[in-house]
Amino acid sequence: MIDKSVITLKKRWNGTSAGYVTAPSTAAGRKGILIANSTVNGDVSDRSFFLGRNWHAGGDATLDPQTTVRNTSLSAAIKTTPWSDMGGFSWKDDRFAEYKNTGAGAGAASADRPLLTDAQAAAQEVADWLGDWTPTAS
Repeated sequence: MIDKSVITLKKRWNGTSAGYVTAPSTAAGRKGILIANSTVNGDVSDRSFFLGRNWHAGGDATLDPQTTVRNTSLSAAIKTTPWSDMGGFSWKDDRFAEYKNTGAGAGAASADRPLLTDAQAAAQEVADWLGDWTPTAS
């Protein structure tokens, strides 16, 4: 879980821009990656990064990758179709969604860009990942 953070995208070693913000390999019935109340930016080319791809480690079909990006400012670096298939598995068969993101990289709901409803988002908040644990700054 990433909350109230800045994720800075970087160019590749050869100066090109391309990549993935996340590549979850989540066990079925478990919570995956949550990015909340954050910013995704960087000095990279527009529309060159996916928010994520589904990683079925070792071709394991029992995995159920998950990434939710919510209430986050997305720069123009994010592709208009922000999710990608990996290893012969379709991201649409896994759990990828957004909720109330802003910025040039945010977009409207579509078949390639699932947005959570308010009711769905209510079960994907920071507290749902942390449970009764309350982190403190030291």
